[in-house]
Amino acid sequence: MLKVILLDLYVAWTTDPELSIGVNLNLKRWVTGSRYNALHLSRAVPAQIHRLADAGLIELSLGSYSGPGANTNRTARIRAAEPLKAKFREARFGRIDVGHSPDRECIIRRDVGGREEEYEDTDRTRAMRGELRAYNDLLARTFLDLPHIEEPYIERAITTGPREGQQIQVPFFPGNKFVRRVFSRSNWNLNGRFYGGWWQQIGEDLRKKIHINGFPTVERDFKALHINLLSLERGVRLEGDPYDLTDGFLEGVDRKQQRRYL
Repeated sequence: MLKVILLDLYVAWTTDPELSIGVNLNLKRWVTGSRYNALHLSRAVPAQIHRLADAGLIELSLGSYSGPGANTNRTARIRAAEPLKAKFREARFGRIDVGHSPDRECIIRRDVGGREEEYEDTDRTRAMRGELRAYNDLLARTFLDLPHIEEPYIERAITTGPREGQQIQVPFFPGNKFVRRVFSRSNWNLNGRFYGGWWQQIGEDLRKKIHINGFPTVERDFKALHINLLSLERGVRLEGDPYDLTDGFLEGVDRKQQRRYL
C-alpha cells in the first residue's frame, strides 16, 4: 500500500517536481471490494499519508468542502518533499516502468451526484469492457508523442468552468493513455463517452502534430458530426454550420455562450 503511494508520488515528481496528486482522505471512500479499487487499497491509506507528512517526506495540503458544487471545494493534495525527492533521484528505474493494474476498471457508472457507483455486470458491460481493454492494450503497445515539445507535459489554459483562465499541465508520458467510458445518472443510456487519453486534453493545433510510433498523423475533422447525424435521422439535411448562430438568436446570450448551449 505504501509502495503504491510512493510510486504515484514518483510519477508525479518525474512529470513535474511541483505537481501535486489529489487524494481523498475520507475513510468511507476507501472500499477494498470496490470494482474501482483494482489494487484493493484499504482505509489505511489516509493514515499512511498523514504519517508521511508527519515524517516530512511529503507536503500535504488538506482539502475543504463548502457545499455541493461550491467553487471552494478542494480535494486534499500531496507531493514529494525534498527528503523524498532525494531518494527519487537515486531510483534505478524510470517513470515508463510504472504501469497500472491490468484489472483497472474502464467502464464507469456515476450516480446523479457524479460519484462512481457499483453495478452488476451484464453481457453488455462485459462486452464493452472487453473491447475497451483491447483498445487500452493497443495503446500500451503504441508510442504516442509530440516530438517538437521537450518537456513531458503541455501547459494550457482552462477554457470553461469556475477555473476558466487558469493554467494547467497535461502530461503526455506513456502512463497517461488509459481510456475509460463514463456513464451518468445511474443510466447505461446516458453519456458513455470515452475519457482519459492525454490527446483529448489538448487543442487541435497540437493534436495534428502527434506522432504514432514515429510517424506523423492526419486528423480528419467532420464538422458538426453529431448534430448532422441526428438531423439526417429525421430526414433533414442541414446547410452550412449549424452552430453558427448570429448574435441575439438567444436573447441576452452572446455567440460564444450560444455554442456552449448547443
